Amino acid sequence: MIKDDNYIHISGWMISRLGLSGNSLLVYAIIYGFSQTEGNYFNGSLQYLADWTNSTKQGVLKNIKELVDCGYIIKYESSPTNIYCVNREVIDGVNKVKEVNNVEEVLNKVESDVKQSLPNNIINNKNNKYIREKELTNNIEDIISYFNKVCDTKFRSSSKASRQLIRKHLNEGFSVNDFKTVVDSKFKEWGLNPKPFSNGMMSNEYLRPTTLFGDKFETYLYEAGVRESSESTFNSVSVEIDPERSNLVF
Repeated sequence: MIKDDNYIHISGWMISRLGLSGNSLLVYAIIYGFSQTEGNYFNGSLQYLADWTNSTKQGVLKNIKELVDCGYIIKYESSPTNIYCVNREVIDGVNKVKEVNNVEEVLNKVESDVKQSLPNNIINNKNNKYIREKELTNNIEDIISYFNKVCDTKFRSSSKASRQLIRKHLNEGFSVNDFKTVVDSKFKEWGLNPKPFSNGMMSNEYLRPTTLFGDKFETYLYEAGVRESSESTFNSVSVEIDPERSNLVF
């Protein structure tokens, strides 16, 4: 039974370093409270954890499985209740990470030893995730910058709609150059010599990221490839039948 003066201590690193939230965070904090010193462990009931998290035994079991799979806690089969304790190697790794202020320093200073000691390369995976996110952000900014340069516009790379569309296609495997190809192609088609559409709008009014990078992005990319191939063929044929070098009489 939870008493009025009972409490759980949640440290900031459980959120910032381990990325825990919700009931998984509460369950970890409880087990950590019982087993933070070496040799101690948590052998309370599932109902105890369910009461603290205002959840069910089944819900708590899912939280425990998540924590075990991540390597944050260690489970020992026992009767009548299983025994749980925090993974000391994870705690040691977190303490090392606290000594530095940014991800770059983490990669340089901790990678060699933490990588070997942490189950599932927990911290290394978080660093890689940060690097991938940073690279993705740089690519989005590069694409919007190129779009503005070619189309002479001032769209913001911080636009949520544009970022979501570009992120979606990048995650699908399309490259930054694919986006630039679509921009070049559609600017030639819609921007250089604007034409009216059936709805009364001019083609250059559609030169915006949400249009070019929307659901028809792959179609536009395919059309750009076909157009480029046709132009290349035409140029090749034009050279072959250059009137100045032909013996044909017109």
